Amino acid sequence: LVLGRTNAIQIVGLGAAMIGLAHLPVAFRLRVLLILAAGAALAAMRVNVLHVPLSGAIWPIFGAMFMFRMIVYMYDLSTRAAPVGPWRAFAYFFMLPNVCFPLFPVVDYKTFCRTYYDREDVEIYQAGVEWMFRGVLQLLIYRFVYQHMVVGPDAVVTSLDAARFMLTAYLMYLKISGSFHVIAGMLHLFGFNLGLTNNRYFTDYWRRINIYWKDFLQKVFFNPIFFRLNKKMNGTAALVVATLSAFIITWALHSYQWFWIRGKFPVTWQDIVFWSMMGVLVLGSM
Repeated sequence: LVLGRTNAIQIVGLGAAMIGLAHLPVAFRLRVLLILAAGAALAAMRVNVLHVPLSGAIWPIFGAMFMFRMIVYMYDLSTRAAPVGPWRAFAYFFMLPNVCFPLFPVVDYKTFCRTYYDREDVEIYQAGVEWMFRGVLQLLIYRFVYQHMVVGPDAVVTSLDAARFMLTAYLMYLKISGSFHVIAGMLHLFGFNLGLTNNRYFTDYWRRINIYWKDFLQKVFFNPIFFRLNKKMNGTAALVVATLSAFIITWALHSYQWFWIRGKFPVTWQDIVFWSMMGVLVLGSM
């Protein structure tokens, strides 16, 4: 209904093909290679290197559904961390709010399965309504800040201007936080009792500002790197390498996300400096 029949058929068809590749009766490594090859072909279509009769409107939504969730799904498929099946796979990849939110929290597949009606249904629904209310409230505050408080860097003259510039830039994240609360709240209405996506991120910034992203990074990248290196070097050195690697991967995956949404893979020094500083600060606190 939102995307139109043609776009919807294309997204569902491509998605079904990707899910089918994940469950081919061949060795797991071969399945991973096939998915990577399919991903490369789809990326070429995204930038019109391969010309195919597909609508350009499908890529931000299709990317939001599969660019990170396929990584999580294959990881849990390899470890047998959660039950699998066609209905579970389609429910996981084709989440209803995704049609309206290209920026989508990285929902963990194991958590998605484990929390399905794990409490009384009315409690789950009520929590969802409360989260959606909280999300709408955050989006209204974001809109007020964006329209009435934001100042550009060229308008900064006094220290008060600088403080206002930094505060309003920080409050721009209310758009993401509000959207994520609406998304998670809507999933609650279908019985998925997921945890908070963002929680009081004025303190413990890295752990709280995007909880699903932190969990995704820790599960798929940080822990495997750390435990493998910990067998070859001392714990502190393994911690340093794993943490800095996780933040390099974070930078690359943010650009990868931008690619599917906008069709460009940005490599800017500002992003590199930002994520490098963030990695060093988190490493220091650890």
